[in-house]
Amino acid sequence: MEEKLIELISNYQGIPKENITKDSHLIKDLELSSYDIVDLSCEIEDKFNVEIPDDKIKKLQTIGDVINVLHIQ
Repeated sequence: MEEKLIELISNYQGIPKENITKDSHLIKDLELSSYDIVDLSCEIEDKFNVEIPDDKIKKLQTIGDVINVLHIQ
């Protein structure tokens, strides 16, 4: 799951997969805007067939946070 998530973000943001880790900050490191995070969350929901509640989307800061939300699902 982690590898698929990193690949999805890599394709979305045009960043090499090798530059994305669990500790990568969505805004500071990957330069995602708040709109991008919401849009990407929708793509993650579609790809992984999960629903990420809005209150959890607001708290996502790192790739590790996204992985944790997906594992909870």
